[in-house]
Amino acid sequence: MKTRQGFVSNSSSSSFILDLRKPLVKGWLDDIKKLPKAEGTGRYTCKAIGKDAVRYAKEWIEEAGEYYAESQDGLGHWILKWAEKLGENNIVFLRESDEDMGGNFRDCGLDYKEISNAAESEMEYH
Repeated sequence: MKTRQGFVSNSSSSSFILDLRKPLVKGWLDDIKKLPKAEGTGRYTCKAIGKDAVRYAKEWIEEAGEYYAESQDGLGHWILKWAEKLGENNIVFLRESDEDMGGNFRDCGLDYKEISNAAESEMEYH
């Protein structure tokens, strides 16, 4: 079941959790790998797959500061929750900036609507 976290608005980025075990997601893997690696707390277009998604989530929590480190609502905790649910080898984290920071999904042959429809969960990140 797909879940959406928080209020959806005119955000600076949308983040998605995909399940690598799904054939559709496996079919996108070569294109997904073309996206920049997720690092830091920015809102740029990027990806993190498997254990790299777990590493990124922990890095995000550490770098986000005191408020988000203690909050269970932040991006890092959201990723970790899904890594636990799907298994850390099966999680795919994707983020697209609507300001084209780091490019966009289309540049890599991916379709935003298809990603959104296939996502296990989606989160806006301001």
